[in-house]
Amino acid sequence: MKRLIKRILLVGVGLVAAASISLWWGYRQSRKVPEFYQRAISTSRTSTAEVVQSSEKMQARVEQLQADVEQAGIWEAAFAEDQINAWLIDQMPRYLKMLQSKGVQDPQIKIEEGNLIAAALVKSRRFEGVVSCDIGIQMTDQPNCLAIKINSIYAGALPIPLVSVQDGITKIFAKSSLNLRWDNHEGETVALIDIPQKYSGMDASPVIVEFLELTDGRISFAGRSGEGTLAEFEPRGSIYKIASVKDHSENSIDFSIPNVHRDSVSLD
Repeated sequence: MKRLIKRILLVGVGLVAAASISLWWGYRQSRKVPEFYQRAISTSRTSTAEVVQSSEKMQARVEQLQADVEQAGIWEAAFAEDQINAWLIDQMPRYLKMLQSKGVQDPQIKIEEGNLIAAALVKSRRFEGVVSCDIGIQMTDQPNCLAIKINSIYAGALPIPLVSVQDGITKIFAKSSLNLRWDNHEGETVALIDIPQKYSGMDASPVIVEFLELTDGRISFAGRSGEGTLAEFEPRGSIYKIASVKDHSENSIDFSIPNVHRDSVSLD
């Protein structure tokens, strides 16, 4: 189950890495930093002991979820934004080496109602600055499939069109164990990401996620493990109906699009 948590976090952070491929906009605007990101990084640098403590709490929660998921039956877990951010700072060298090799540093997230905002410092030969993306996440009407709507991607304060990074996003996921495909809803592009139902070394399978909720500063999961859970799949909460399976007229989607870049500061 550690891999499940890691993969969901990689969705946001991976989009940040993919976005860096197309950066060529003006220098000064690209140096802008989302206020939440500057605040999170500043806190992590002045409270090292608290970061380590929060990271350990996050790791303990992940290990408890792992143990729960390995048993047949219902499981649930919740993770706080500050613990996730501490874990990203403290454990990135161990778990996210691929992103580091691409020049991605200090990833942080902000969780709002229905949305996750991910930001990271990106250093490459063509660009150095903070890249951020704002994504909406919903369960779908298909087992273990998440709908990810990319509300916005920014290089500093400069918007990056999704079409300019979509191929890069597809290539990154093609190298992972996650299956990514694209769906369309009334002209808007939605990424569909399949979460594996089986994990090596686990007796209780399949593992089915039935609930995922993003609230202010918190992400919650719930589901079932064991024989028969796939047939009993019943997603809860806000559900995205996949257009390739249902008619577009039946689709239901409710993604909020906050503007996190209204308050930004410069790296200069």
